[in-house]
Amino acid sequence: MQFLKNRSTMLIGIMLLIILSSVTLMPLFAQGNTTVLTIGIEEFQQNFINDEAFAAFEEAHPGVDVVPVILSSDSRFFGAPQDTEGVEEFLENTNALASEADLLPFDFFNNPRLRTRAGMYLDINPLLSADPDANIEDFYPAMFESMQWDGGVWGLPMSGSVQVVVYDQNAFDEAGLAYPDSSWTLDDFINAGEVLTEFNAEGNVTLPGFFGFDPSTLFASIITGDLSDPSAFPSRPLINTPEIVTFVEQWAAYQAEYSPDFSSGVDFDFEAIPLRITGTFALNDEFNIGPADANFQGALLPNNRAALQVQAYAVSAGTSHPELAYELLQYMSSTPEIAFAFFGDTPARQSLLTADTSDLPIFRPDNPEELQALIDDAIANAIPANRLAFFNYVSFAASRVNSEEEPVTADVALQDLQDEINEVFIAIEEAASTNVVAVATAIPTPVLQSGEVSLTFGIESNFGPSGNRDLWDAAIGDFVAQDSQVGQIVLNSEFMSLEERVEEQDCFYLSSNVVATANLAQFLSVDPFLSTDVNLDPNNFVNGTLNQVTRDNAIWGVPLSITPDVMWYNPELFAEAGLPEPSNDWTIFEFVDALMALDSVSENAPYQSQGFSGAYLYQLIAAYGGLPIDYSTTPYTVDVSSSTNVEAIRQVLQLAKDGLIDYQAVGNFGGGGFGGGTRALFDATLSPNDFRLQNRGEEFGDPSRVVMFPRGIDYIPLSYALGVGHISSNTPAPDACYRWLSFLARRGDVLQGMPAQVDLFDEAVAQIDEAEDVVALYQAYNDALQNPNVVIIPSPFGNSVADPAASVTNFITQNWLNRAFDNIVLEDADVDVALADATQFIDEFATCTSGIEPLDRPFAELSDEEAGDYFNQYLRCAVDVDPSMSEIFGGALEDDE
Repeated sequence: MQFLKNRSTMLIGIMLLIILSSVTLMPLFAQGNTTVLTIGIEEFQQNFINDEAFAAFEEAHPGVDVVPVILSSDSRFFGAPQDTEGVEEFLENTNALASEADLLPFDFFNNPRLRTRAGMYLDINPLLSADPDANIEDFYPAMFESMQWDGGVWGLPMSGSVQVVVYDQNAFDEAGLAYPDSSWTLDDFINAGEVLTEFNAEGNVTLPGFFGFDPSTLFASIITGDLSDPSAFPSRPLINTPEIVTFVEQWAAYQAEYSPDFSSGVDFDFEAIPLRITGTFALNDEFNIGPADANFQGALLPNNRAALQVQAYAVSAGTSHPELAYELLQYMSSTPEIAFAFFGDTPARQSLLTADTSDLPIFRPDNPEELQALIDDAIANAIPANRLAFFNYVSFAASRVNSEEEPVTADVALQDLQDEINEVFIAIEEAASTNVVAVATAIPTPVLQSGEVSLTFGIESNFGPSGNRDLWDAAIGDFVAQDSQVGQIVLNSEFMSLEERVEEQDCFYLSSNVVATANLAQFLSVDPFLSTDVNLDPNNFVNGTLNQVTRDNAIWGVPLSITPDVMWYNPELFAEAGLPEPSNDWTIFEFVDALMALDSVSENAPYQSQGFSGAYLYQLIAAYGGLPIDYSTTPYTVDVSSSTNVEAIRQVLQLAKDGLIDYQAVGNFGGGGFGGGTRALFDATLSPNDFRLQNRGEEFGDPSRVVMFPRGIDYIPLSYALGVGHISSNTPAPDACYRWLSFLARRGDVLQGMPAQVDLFDEAVAQIDEAEDVVALYQAYNDALQNPNVVIIPSPFGNSVADPAASVTNFITQNWLNRAFDNIVLEDADVDVALADATQFIDEFATCTSGIEPLDRPFAELSDEEAGDYFNQYLRCAVDVDPSMSEIFGGALEDDE
């Protein structure tokens, strides 16, 4: 599937994810006379940086096999040591990462100079100097310079992204402020931030006036040099200078009074900040999700500079094939399908600017001419990323000045930091002199014994297994060790349709249930296996889950996981409001009473949703007795004419209009905010690896607890996705596949959702402190699912519609209803009129699309162009019925003309 190039096509992509998602590939390596070069990649890159991308290199280098490997989550990210006590652990981390692959992504965010000093990367300067075809001049100068320090060249850039000053012109006009330009100083930024910052009645910052995730880029645009000691080689920081002392004093004073308190969460919209240093996407109307009344413009940093983020690769110092690895590095930087796969603003090599990317499986935004001119100017004047290594310590020093425990003056903070950093550098250099780095030998493909089989297992999940790949590896190892028939399991990660999975995979996990609409000939029934399985008791499955995978009197999959949407509440605020903590059987009326009481003790609206597409609204509407969408039909049926549905909608939206719900626009796949912190109630999906659950206990003390959505008199609303394991009808080893699925059903640690097996509830939360509320919610979910009044509101990432026509129809029709909600709450539209307008659009759309010819072959067999043409028929109907839909779909239709 090709990624289309504007906001409308992003929305189509979201719809297609409901049909086509997939994750995770664990490569296995053939041995013999083949030379294997491994390249470390991130989970999300595996559909771009794959075997196909390296076919030309392998053809030019007979006997060389380039194998992408997904880097372990345990070794990929680690910070620089804060003192000499952390040096040993730092070296262990660098060695672990350097051993994973011959080529590694380069990390600029955690002091790369310490990593090169530790001997992690190979200095390719000698190889570049000996290469007559290196073509260094082809790189953007700032990007290539970013890879140079201490006399070495530590990798090659693939692409680059710039960050510029983004400001809301309307906010500046209202405040009477001049617009930012290249003449601005730190004083100007601070002054604007002071004027634009918003406070509540208690004096707390509710919206920062100026914010930059990495203020070091601002400092580097004003200060000459890179803050290194000119007399030292290799480089050492020299940050305690009069100029930097002044900077720290100014910045510390600003932060103390005008920066938000993040200690209790985030309760403001980053996209609404009127002055920030951020990526250029914020200036593209196709992606900007800031306030509708804002008018964001862009400018360069002081002295006509721009911040530069470089996406680069380096050669591991432990490689056994340095020359080949260098050649592969050059190949990557020169190959469009690789260089463009990093989603930067531009490729690092200028010669690739004219490359045809129309057929590449990549995403590239269409930038307006004015924005592209700013990007071009920013790249030409960008600050090389290698200059920022020591600027980060300016912010650290400001934090020490503002420390509540041990505040110090700016000069003392800088001197202390400078001494500490130098000590760390010296300790690392001394230890690195005897440090040996070696890339691990590629794991050979197992030689299957007589009677053994290899299973190809696909994992489809909208969120991916990124955080638990090691758990998957361990589970596979445990299963293979105990199973006499299965000698190997290969995890497959490609994006593919259900039809393609059936053809290429023996069995697979889908994060949503498709049994209701799928072609059952694609699956094998698991009834014969379940009936003799001593490990899985049908009565132990969560209530209703087996029924949901049952059709035509047969069971077509094994329920493996549940991802529920739940409410999170702050017990401290409930206590402050004099309320008991909510229970899993609380009612919609108790919920409303709680909102009213909590409003008096909450800095903001007491309730906010973190979800998308307004699923929480439909759950609350159901609790009030309304079912405006019948999810049991294909496609969905919308009814907002009945008085019951209209009144339920009116009741819920009035809560938002009264300020009890922090309403975010849900039309056009909007919605979602930053919950937690001082928010008394918010909703989000629940998984045992949720950061809120992991931050419980004495060390972090996150107070958030989970509870069911409130229920009504007529309905108990639930929203969740059911993850199911299926056996392909084409597999030659169905019994082995079933044993693997049965094994997975008992390994809740792998799938990271609520277990589909009741007796695993306690085990699933064993690593979570104070998890009684989670277990209680699991049990309440199980109880609710057997209640005849339960109503299932599909999760936006758990759509069970396999028919692409129904999927796009559902998205578009529900979007009209969501936009009606937005108009009622945000534009104060009349409820009856807004719902009537939505009904008219939906009815006319159904009439228009009734003339579209059904597909004459499976969707997976369509080319990208054919798939685009097919979907565009529906988009044209949407725009013909409602011209305002051209705001989201017009770009796709223009591309098609």
